[in-house]
Amino acid sequence: VEIDYGIVPNTEIHFIFTVATFLPEGRQNTTGIGDIEAGIKTVILTETERRPKIALAPALEIPAGNYRRNLGNGRLWSKWPIWFEKNFGPWNTSIGGGYAFNSAPNMKTFLFGGWTVQRTINDKLMLGAEIFSEGSYTTIHTYPFQDTGASTILNLGLSNNFTKQASFIFSGGHTLVGVKEWVAYGGFYVSFNL
Repeated sequence: VEIDYGIVPNTEIHFIFTVATFLPEGRQNTTGIGDIEAGIKTVILTETERRPKIALAPALEIPAGNYRRNLGNGRLWSKWPIWFEKNFGPWNTSIGGGYAFNSAPNMKTFLFGGWTVQRTINDKLMLGAEIFSEGSYTTIHTYPFQDTGASTILNLGLSNNFTKQASFIFSGGHTLVGVKEWVAYGGFYVSFNL
């Protein structure tokens, strides 16, 4: 569950509550509450005809998941990105990245970044593509927590607006660099004014 709330113009806070699942080969699966993300995004320069919008979006990862059951990180850690966004008619692109500071046992501090391109087809449908990279994030070299090294993933996605307040969002892709894996995200998005 993700909650976003605009506290003042050009600034919003967000909270992401997760359910985590650990599926080790040959061992018992576990599922439960995962870590919680709390962040703030603030626009430091608004978009003009020539300049992109520039925003800072730091976030804290709060250790709510059970570390012993492999459902969480075990310690508070943070991400510190900067993002640039520009619109060109029905096209939107954003690029950015930052640094993640993680001092949990067997974890590393790492760089991350990404670039998205989205195309609004009509008032109901938007299509997009994203390439995202992150550095190696763990020091463990044994299965199932083996350090996969740096990775780069290409995702394709869509957003289908049922109404002005309700949308379905889907994204899926595969690694281009690093351990070969498929990733997917699906969600139902509802917005309302308080």
